[in-house]
Amino acid sequence: MKLTASIFLIASIALPVHSATSTKCIEDNCLRAIRATNFPTRPGTADCYSYFATTVIPPISTSYYDSEYTVYDHTEVITETVTTTLTTATTTVLPEPSTQTFEKRNEPITNTNTAIPAYASPCSGSIRYSSACSCIGATHTVTTIESPIRVVENTIYITVPTLTTTTTITETSTIQTIATGFAIRISGSSRNGQYIRIPETQYIGVGLSFASASNPIITPTLFTLTPSGALSNGTYSIYMLTPGGLPSAAGDLYAIQPPSSNLLLNCRIEQTNGEIKCENGDFGRFVLCSDSIMYGKVTRPLAEYPCLPRFLAEIRLFAVWLPY
Repeated sequence: MKLTASIFLIASIALPVHSATSTKCIEDNCLRAIRATNFPTRPGTADCYSYFATTVIPPISTSYYDSEYTVYDHTEVITETVTTTLTTATTTVLPEPSTQTFEKRNEPITNTNTAIPAYASPCSGSIRYSSACSCIGATHTVTTIESPIRVVENTIYITVPTLTTTTTITETSTIQTIATGFAIRISGSSRNGQYIRIPETQYIGVGLSFASASNPIITPTLFTLTPSGALSNGTYSIYMLTPGGLPSAAGDLYAIQPPSSNLLLNCRIEQTNGEIKCENGDFGRFVLCSDSIMYGKVTRPLAEYPCLPRFLAEIRLFAVWLPY
């Protein structure tokens, strides 16, 4: 009996000691990894507070404002008063106001950090990590941020009465008066880019020669177009010599003092590109035969020109005004 009483006495003394140790933090590897006494720079406490922190984002509140746009029903009437009357009606219609649907958020968003730092790998999960953080004094915090505001534009379209604009267009013509003269430039496979020149002479007629724009000593001749359509430098005009042949036959071009029994070319200048077109009953073509310029109908084959084929090259003439 005495032995039995001693056993119960020992049990009653040991039970309170076991109960007291259960309320203390267990010094396991998880808690040591967070405290990191050997690693003073490790942010164990800061990471615990971050892990326990909860951020609440309230739902978005919407603010509306009105914006007015004016829609004009515009009709434009254009009248051309020269030969015909042109009436054009144009109506401008602005597009319908665009619609945009926003997703409605009725519930707040709660963000909680659930990532456990890598150095706390001895902690087997969130329960042990949370328990160790509580042992070093970290507490749970909840932060609610300010509710965001979305501003939405409400567009109001206002239609005004029809606006009519009438415009009168008067066609005008510009007549170019050539007073200062123009040079005649050659375009072709032979003497391309050179200019026609009338040499200084005392004879009644003289053959045409050539000048380069890069040579300031030998300058091109400046021509004018007379009312009759003749190419003239004021003293000489361009004629086609047709000795013993028909007026439509091809012949050499010469600068001759009018009047002359030779064929005076009737020429004009194209307004689009300045090309010189001449005729002797029908419009013809210019051909370079060695150092002479010949002229003939376009219907006349080049092989019939009185020139050796190896010296024959078709050219075009263009009027060029200073500076050239």
